[in-house]
Amino acid sequence: MKDRLRIKIQPGVSPGERDIIWYVNFRFNRFRNQIRGILEDNTLIVIDIQKIESNMETTQLIFNIFIVFLGIIAFIISFFMLLVATTSNIKENMWEFGVLRAIGLRKVQITRIYLYEALAVYLSAALLGMLVGFILATTLSLQFNIFLELPFKITFPYWLVATMLILGLFVTILGTIIPLRSINRRTISSVLKAAG
Repeated sequence: MKDRLRIKIQPGVSPGERDIIWYVNFRFNRFRNQIRGILEDNTLIVIDIQKIESNMETTQLIFNIFIVFLGIIAFIISFFMLLVATTSNIKENMWEFGVLRAIGLRKVQITRIYLYEALAVYLSAALLGMLVGFILATTLSLQFNIFLELPFKITFPYWLVATMLILGLFVTILGTIIPLRSINRRTISSVLKAAG
């Protein structure tokens, strides 16, 4: 005895035609009665997968917007954490900063050095985070699909990842440049004196 019967409608059927096919009472009842005759059972459940998929797409869009909103909040918090960490890092390395300026490096070059350091940390953390996240999401999705007996399909949210990467880049650059501006305004002697 069969547990399931899947019927695929011909490709290219519009949603209006689909509704006519599935939801006009006469045809639907006739179709259901024909299936019941085959199954010899009164328990018949008809599921319209295309409608379920369209509802899932809407739910996924709302979920992605929620994730972006949470990401923005996380990046605002990480901006202030980065600002504090960079400020303390600059204060700890004040002597190094003063020596670099004393040997002839311009303020822009020193800013670039600190910016490259922050970007290297950010990019390596982002790459590692994406890799671990992708592996975990794939594993959990595969396990979920095995329990529901659904086909496994990997979809990568490109626009969501791009949005988060751009926000992270913006936060990293801003969180590094702001603390350096206060040090760059000081003279070399005041920087070296403050470090000593």
